[in-house]
Amino acid sequence: MSKPVVIHLINQLEIGGTELSLVTLLPHMQNIFDNQVCCMGPVGPLHKDLEDEGILVHTLGSSNRFDLRLIRQVRLLLLTTKAKAIVTYLPQADMIGRLAARRTGIPVISAQRSSYHRRPYLRLPDRLTRPLVTEYVVQTGLAKRKFPATDTTVIPNAVRANDDEQRDSARALLHLGPNDIGITCVSNLRAGKGHITLLAALALLPMNIAWNCFLVGEGPEQPRVEQQIIGLGLSQRVRLLGRRRDVAHILAGSDIFVFPSLAEGMSNALLEALAAGLPVVASDIAANKAVITHDRNGLLAAAGDAADFSKQLLRLLTSVETRTTLARAAEAHVRKHHAPTVIASKWEAVLERVTTL
Repeated sequence: MSKPVVIHLINQLEIGGTELSLVTLLPHMQNIFDNQVCCMGPVGPLHKDLEDEGILVHTLGSSNRFDLRLIRQVRLLLLTTKAKAIVTYLPQADMIGRLAARRTGIPVISAQRSSYHRRPYLRLPDRLTRPLVTEYVVQTGLAKRKFPATDTTVIPNAVRANDDEQRDSARALLHLGPNDIGITCVSNLRAGKGHITLLAALALLPMNIAWNCFLVGEGPEQPRVEQQIIGLGLSQRVRLLGRRRDVAHILAGSDIFVFPSLAEGMSNALLEALAAGLPVVASDIAANKAVITHDRNGLLAAAGDAADFSKQLLRLLTSVETRTTLARAAEAHVRKHHAPTVIASKWEAVLERVTTL
């Protein structure tokens, strides 16, 4: 007997937090349902990753995420696959998926991983189409307050355990010596990600400690970041690594992870660092505080406060014991609360509930 089909609708399959979450989670959700992905855009680098995991991917190839013809294409896919539910991710796919499922009787699960308040032009369409949503899934208890209490479930992100043990080769890749301390930040170079605060914090650190910082990611803020690196005299200490597919390997060679974002959902990059057994300094925004308890499984610094970030980084730079203690607690927390099998069971419970309403 064939398993019920669930369509997961997403804008693209480029390397991003939401997209990587699907690659991590869906292979663990195939016991009860046949989870398939529909990508509204062209083929992306994660297309093959999903197919290698046995996930069927439908690619619509549109270059315009707001092309209204996508509504008909997605509706046709839902009907031809006899889908029992559609899960939508990110605002554009969210809107298209709601309208495509309208009057089909197919439940719509809106996975809220990106906020509409940063996209004012989507607020009205969101409000008008909310009656089409069967259930919302959010990442934190704080986010749940913004949605109907009876139709909203909290499911945090899943993260794989980091089994990349090639520390020596990873440190060689980063040109780190045996006594060097590698600080890594994985985050796109966009406004609001806190890179300017981080660089100001690094400039306050003692230069007699052998630390180096690696920024993984790319984006429109890169020219400004490069200028600040030069202006603060950090050119010999900070390296831009660009977009990478070997993030797990880079984390394996690092000693500290820093995450200065000013606004965030539940960050996959942060969870991956914790899973890699790295001590973390993160901004004290609500999403990070949902994962990190200060001085227990990581350190929190006031968002946008360079002096506080520098203070917390210095604690890790000067104490191997603190780094080791926090790293062990971080890894244990992720294995208990964010393992893919744990999160997959939560998602399957939601899918079973909405498909039997």
